[in-house]
Amino acid sequence: MAGPAVVAALPAPPVLIFATYNDAQTRPTLVFWASATASISLGALIALPRGEGLTRRVAVWGSAVVAGTGLVGALGLAVGLLPAYEPPRIGPRTMTGSWIDHTGNTLAFTPDGRVTASGVGGRSAFDHPGGGPSPSCSGSGTWAYGSGRGVWAQRVRVDVPGCTWPAWSVGGTARQPRIQQEIGDPDSRRLYQLRKVSDRT
Repeated sequence: MAGPAVVAALPAPPVLIFATYNDAQTRPTLVFWASATASISLGALIALPRGEGLTRRVAVWGSAVVAGTGLVGALGLAVGLLPAYEPPRIGPRTMTGSWIDHTGNTLAFTPDGRVTASGVGGRSAFDHPGGGPSPSCSGSGTWAYGSGRGVWAQRVRVDVPGCTWPAWSVGGTARQPRIQQEIGDPDSRRLYQLRKVSDRT
């Protein structure tokens, strides 16, 4: 039968990925991981048939891992051991600096409300018809941050002549904020994101 170290390792990768993505604190993450390990161990021990072959044991352990991780994950979200994702609360100070997309194009924001775009893709940065180069935009203009009524309502408006962008929403984490917008066909929406790389413009 698998030892405690193996059982403890089973939920570790998904817990680590979830905690990193959501910028969760260390203590709640460790408590959740310990709870997941205990739940999986108990479920497997209860379900494990005695005297069965290797195939049966593997099947039971696999089922226990899936069910245990799902159950404890839902419990962790419900009681706050692992908080549900929310975008970071940013502001004009966070926006100031350089932001970069997946191909190296940038938006540079200055504290006085000016912005410079360098090759930033438009709405169809991933899905340009005909397979040609994605639409892009360069130039100078203005920007404004709106806090809205909550973190999900934050918007960054960027107005550059010749660039038809909707307002950007906020994503990422407090350590790695992003601005983003949905692009592409309605049936295959994708997020076009820029991440903060520098406080300097």
